[in-house]
Amino acid sequence: MFLRGPGATLGDIQIEALDTVRAPVSAGLYEIGKVERGVGFVLSTIPLDEGIEEIRSQYVDHYENRQS
Repeated sequence: MFLRGPGATLGDIQIEALDTVRAPVSAGLYEIGKVERGVGFVLSTIPLDEGIEEIRSQYVDHYENRQS
């Protein structure tokens, strides 16, 4: 589902973005993890739902705190 219409709320767009991340990760096309200084990409060892929740927390809960 794509919410490209002008009536889409910020919340709708954020949910769509998270679903866009979840789908290819669930299909095994991508992996989630973190980039650590001096190490590089470190694969996540937590279940997908927990990983998506971490992303959601940063992307949705802390959206107003983002750097421009």
